[in-house]
Amino acid sequence: MSAIEQYTRDDVFNLLRDLLVELTDNRFEDIRENSLIYGELNLTEFDLQRIVKQIGAQIELDVDEMLAEVANEQIVTVADLLDLIIDEKDLG
Repeated sequence: MSAIEQYTRDDVFNLLRDLLVELTDNRFEDIRENSLIYGELNLTEFDLQRIVKQIGAQIELDVDEMLAEVANEQIVTVADLLDLIIDEKDLG
């Protein structure tokens, strides 16, 4: 079993939330699945790429594939990003 298979959706959300707090000025309690990436959390494309790289490295996902998906997908909410990560986990 790979490291990613050990993570639940809640585990991945908590990792994502921790990274968002660490890499941005957002507070932990302000980050929900329905939080808007660009509106409420004020992330930039660069922030999103940096977060994808870090979480992908932490849970052993193909970061290049995820970055391509982020560029092609309409990532609006934290849940959209979480779904993308979970999809990559399930496909990997």
